[in-house]
Amino acid sequence: MPQVTNNATLNGISFGLIMLLGALSALAAISTDIYLPATASMAESLNAKQEQVQLTLGIFFLGYGFGQLFFGPLSDSLGRRPVLLAGLYIYTASSLLCALSTDIDFLIFNRLLQALGGCAAAVTSRAIIRDCTQGTETAKALAGVMSVIQIAPLIAPSIGGLILIFGPWPATFYTLAVYGLICIVSAHICIKESHPKAKRQSIHPFNIFKGYLECCLNKYVMLLLIAEFSAAIALLTFVTGSALIFSQYYGLSPQHYGLLFSLMGSGILTGSWLSKHYVGKVGTHSIIMGGLSIAAISSSVLLYLAHYSPEKLTYIVAALWFCLLPCGAIRPNYVALGLQYLPKRIGTLSAFFGAFSLGMGGITAIIIGGFTPYTPQIMAIMIAMAFTSSALCYLLWYVIDKKSRE
Repeated sequence: MPQVTNNATLNGISFGLIMLLGALSALAAISTDIYLPATASMAESLNAKQEQVQLTLGIFFLGYGFGQLFFGPLSDSLGRRPVLLAGLYIYTASSLLCALSTDIDFLIFNRLLQALGGCAAAVTSRAIIRDCTQGTETAKALAGVMSVIQIAPLIAPSIGGLILIFGPWPATFYTLAVYGLICIVSAHICIKESHPKAKRQSIHPFNIFKGYLECCLNKYVMLLLIAEFSAAIALLTFVTGSALIFSQYYGLSPQHYGLLFSLMGSGILTGSWLSKHYVGKVGTHSIIMGGLSIAAISSSVLLYLAHYSPEKLTYIVAALWFCLLPCGAIRPNYVALGLQYLPKRIGTLSAFFGAFSLGMGGITAIIIGGFTPYTPQIMAIMIAMAFTSSALCYLLWYVIDKKSRE
């Protein structure tokens, strides 16, 4: 079976293009993190409950995740570039509509549109990387994209907190609209079509269904998929619940919360950096096993602290940082392994992975919104369960794959 163990490339992919694809793929992180400090003021301004504001997170992740199930096959049929550009236009327009929202229902609807536009960038970015690379080059390129994505948690919450000092919450969405315009111009100039017409698939619904059926029936793909979105749940349990934990449970100000969120984002960035720089030397299996080992230790420590010393915020933050580090290391390697299967349906596979990762994030956000109050104990349990699921699925994939090659 396909393994990410070589350094071959097809057409190659430049450092600049990886940075741009990372910036496009970061739309989800930026669109979420920049307005987290404003959730309390949004609830007050729109006369909404905190649970309704939390739904703007959940609906965004659901739309961003499962919308990829449509845009992935569409890019297999029409090409990567037109799907990417169309999504960016939708994203930018809906960001403006979010800023103009005067009630929570209209904001939720526009957040859904924003997610659907942004997800086209994510699914086509992964597909472009797979079009242009193979082997460890795919894993390294995806880790590079992940590194760019993780810059968003480092700066977006702090930017969001600063915006609130100088203006009301709609200013955050005007900022996102400007970012969308920059992405549109950059994509027009720098991104060429990577999926030739000779390799394109039919857009007929039956062919799309057939593609997803092939994904579902491939046991290797499914095990890696569950391993990847389980790790994503561990990450998104923190992301979607962090405002409730740090702002409400611990009472941090929006500015202090933004700084703390940035600190936590450095953990994911560190994991991505380690993966990118060492996967070519030690291989994907060593990176994943190392990450899962750190996850097991750090989530166990977090469980203990959350249950017996929840008032020790410094220790909780340190344990969380080490829980987030393996998320940056193992997730791009899961995806790189999965994208080696079904080479004629790269867009569909990319959508399959992205849909379940972000879609499960939306479900996680909705679940978290149902807890009143949401406590460090609940967060620790959810993170530990997610990492356990990820480890079990990966180890099962490894055993089955190893037997198939003997």
